[in-house]
Amino acid sequence: MVYFVCRSEYEKPHGKRIVEFPDCENLLAWFQKYWLTREELIAAEPKLAQADPEDDWEWCDEIVRQRAEVFGGNFYDFLQFLFAMLDRDRPESLRDVEEFISSFEGQFSEGSIAMFESAIQADTNDDEIDLAWYLFDDDFSNKYPERTSFLIHKPVELPSEVGSPDWAQPFPVQSIVPSEDKTDGATYCCFFSSSDGMTITDIDGCFRVPTRLPNLGPWLAEHAVQFGYDGYDGYDGYDGYDGYEIIESAWSDNLILLRAFAIFAEEHSFDQALAKFDEVNSELAGWFPRTFQTIRERSKKPEALTTDTETVRTQLDKIRQIACKAGETSPHSFWTYSSGESIFQTTPHLKQVLFTEIASGRPPSPLKTETVKHWIFFDDLWASANPALAESILRYGRGDDVLSS
Repeated sequence: MVYFVCRSEYEKPHGKRIVEFPDCENLLAWFQKYWLTREELIAAEPKLAQADPEDDWEWCDEIVRQRAEVFGGNFYDFLQFLFAMLDRDRPESLRDVEEFISSFEGQFSEGSIAMFESAIQADTNDDEIDLAWYLFDDDFSNKYPERTSFLIHKPVELPSEVGSPDWAQPFPVQSIVPSEDKTDGATYCCFFSSSDGMTITDIDGCFRVPTRLPNLGPWLAEHAVQFGYDGYDGYDGYDGYDGYEIIESAWSDNLILLRAFAIFAEEHSFDQALAKFDEVNSELAGWFPRTFQTIRERSKKPEALTTDTETVRTQLDKIRQIACKAGETSPHSFWTYSSGESIFQTTPHLKQVLFTEIASGRPPSPLKTETVKHWIFFDDLWASANPALAESILRYGRGDDVLSS
């Protein structure tokens, strides 16, 4: 079996397009079956015999016609990958495949492409949204399930089984507190989202909180957020300011927002905090954390939503008002934004939410784009029962390097 996975915010419902090739025993067999030569294109479309081999556009339509379905549809850089095959011999060994991949020599469009044993990993972007794709076989997946399990997990729903408190975190994950009490387990908050569409190269990523998931809401509500100053931006004239101090925190903006909603939830319920975040996000024109990031970083009160309860309540109302009037809703903007229906999975030791943001061109434009933001929360008890999947999720949260060691 060979797997192709396209990772992108465009891929609903969970940000992944997964295509299986059960008729291909391994990666070499896949390349031998789906390799494309110029002679094969001409045989299928004889008029291409008159086409200029140096003019890629003359060959595009036939390449798309023959190969788009193989990958479950088109994707950015799809053509560059296939164009590179046209004047090369069909590979006869995995070494030939390696030479083909290395022939790009760091010139793979907007990103990079690399091969690890019998797996290929590529990343790029369409100037708006990050995209990565992966092509690997069962040999690689069975050898490294901790790298591939989440990539090839097709259902939206994740398993809910839990195990014993003896799971060992496989590699460092950013903690939101400087020192940790490790006797009470840990929750991993994984945000496969970003403020600007760069959900691979600038992904929000994963954070470790030193308490298990059933206690996450109360823990967030009870702990203060610490901010530090990390430099100065001298940009002149942003919103009337002559520059601003760059504010950094170990807490992500997503966690700061969830903490604010947990403060007001009954018994600081994290389920209620997630539901309230979704409700407020649906009211706004655009992704709430995107607007909040701008407000927090570039206002005179970067500590927004991090102080006493009454101040947080007042600030949250003000931030919602500002978000409703954000620049995204300006009549000068080509796009208008709204939210689609979110998908929730809630169990004691695993929770996930999949949010949909809809961008529509202002009339008379018919353009419409939907993107997905995926949040997963799990603790060490869930990870103990699902160790390969847990590590694969954490690797996914690292961004552009999923398949390497």
